[in-house]
Parts: sequence; structure tokens; C-alpha cells
Amino acid sequence: MRVSDSFDRELIVVDPAAHTPEADCFNHISRLSPVRTSYHLPGICGLATLAHANQRAAAGHLTIAGIIVLGSASSVHDQLPWQIELASWLRPHIARGVPFFGFCFGHQLLAHMHGAAVGFVRQDQEKLKGFYPVALKPSRLAPEGSRSLLRSHREAVIAAPAGFNVMATSPEVTVDGLEHHTLPIWSLQTHPEATSGFLVNQQIDQPNTQASVTPESEARTRDGWVLVKAFLDHCG
Repeated sequence: MRVSDSFDRELIVVDPAAHTPEADCFNHISRLSPVRTSYHLPGICGLATLAHANQRAAAGHLTIAGIIVLGSASSVHDQLPWQIELASWLRPHIARGVPFFGFCFGHQLLAHMHGAAVGFVRQDQEKLKGFYPVALKPSRLAPEGSRSLLRSHREAVIAAPAGFNVMATSPEVTVDGLEHHTLPIWSLQTHPEATSGFLVNQQIDQPNTQASVTPESEARTRDGWVLVKAFLDHCG
């Protein structure tokens, strides 16, 4: 946990990992965050820490400044108990406009919670991997433009749910990002939070997990972190 001057405000980072926690991504978020951050691992450790955050907030000891939900090897269609509990935990915070940013699984969970369909990108269910250009539409999070972002997914949101605009698109994924019409709520199908450690975990740009990450790939993660930083500014 990172303690900042804003001691009563906290950024909740939810890592819905199924087997490999992405602590490196959390640590980088924590270093950039203007407020204290906390790490939660519901798929492996349960939701007790998130329930405790609610209790602290209800007692006036904590203000939830924002919520980030990372990616996962699981699918929203799995309907695992922890996924159902996580959606229930998120609903009231999203409804009252707590800043939210979802990546990959977090993006799909947000859309699924609001009634949108999630399906395979390709009929053969092949996983899309690697850096590719994503076209950003003008939004409250970032200006219009193309960014090189990392993808590592088989499924995608089919259409924007009611109350949301499509804020990012690409040739294979028409709903590559969402923005709520009025609330500070965003999501991306890609992984803007990717770090060098994440690239190793996902075996991106190297033949095996023992190979070092190329300097070129590590540099390309910077586009994503510009977007993460923009969200963190909303939480400060």
C-alpha cells in the first residue's frame, strides 16, 4: 500500500487474476497515483478486503477516490462466485459516479453489468496478442488520436451498452473502449497498464518467459500509461 498526503482517499485496484497476479502493474499504478492505493485479489483471496473498504468508507474513515479493474484469464461468462460478488460490490460505486477504469476483463465486466453482450472476436477463438493501433475518439479521458496499445484477449464487447459511448475502436474490435455519457467511467479492451513484467507473464515479443523484454516493446507501453495517468488525475 502506498501512503500519500491524501491519507483519507484511496484508489482501489482490483486484480481479478485467475492464477498469475499482476503485482508489477499494481506497483507501477501505485507509484503514479496521487492518492493512497490498495490491492485486492478477489479471484484468489476472496472479497474480504473489498468488504472492509466498504466498512471503512461507511464509518467515514475512507473515501474511495477511484477504482481500477485489471485483466483476467477468466471470462465474464464463467459466472464464478467471486465474479458475481465483485459485480455486486462495484454496482453502487459505479452508480454514484466513483471514477472507474476497466482493462480487458474489467472492460468486459463493466459492459456485461450494463447488459452488453460479450463474445469471441474470431470464430476459431484464437487469442489476439501484441501491440496494435487503437483509434481513440474524443473523450473526457483523452483527445482523439491513434495509440499503440497491447492486446491479449479472445473475447470482446459486441456493442456499447445503454448509457455509454464507444471511445476506442480497431479493425477487429469495434468496441475497444467505452466512456459513460456523463460519469467519470471508462474502459479499454486493451492493457494500458502493461509493464515489462506483464509482457513477460503474457509472453509478448519473446519466445519464452525466460527471454528478456525488448527495449522496443517496453517503450511502446508508454502510450498506455499516458491513458492510465489521465485517469489517475481524475482520482486526485
